[in-house]
Amino acid sequence: MAEAEGTAAERLAESAWGIYGVMLAHLAGIQQRNVRFAQDLVDRYIEELRDRVEVNREAGRQLADHALRQQEALRELLRESVDAYVDLLYAPLRHYGAQLEESGRWRG
Repeated sequence: MAEAEGTAAERLAESAWGIYGVMLAHLAGIQQRNVRFAQDLVDRYIEELRDRVEVNREAGRQLADHALRQQEALRELLRESVDAYVDLLYAPLRHYGAQLEESGRWRG
C-alpha cells in the first residue's frame, strides 16, 4: 500500500508539475507576444517619426527655395525701381543736354 501511495503521490506531483509547465509555457508565449507587440509599436512609431522628419525637411527645402526666389525677385524689382528713379532724376538734365546740343546745331 505504501508503494501504491507513493505511485499516486508521484502521479499527483507529476500532474501538478505538468499543469505548472503548461501554465509557464503559456505565460512565456504571452510574454513573447507582448514583447513583439511592444517592439512593433515602437518600430512603427520610430518609422512614423522618420517619415515626418523627411516630410518636414522637404517642406523646409521648398520654403527655402521659394524664399530665395522671392528674394531674387525683390532684388530685381528694387534694382528696376532704382534705375527708373535715377532715370527720372536725370531726365531734366538729359533734356537740358539735348536742348544744348540742338541749339549748338542751329548755330553751327
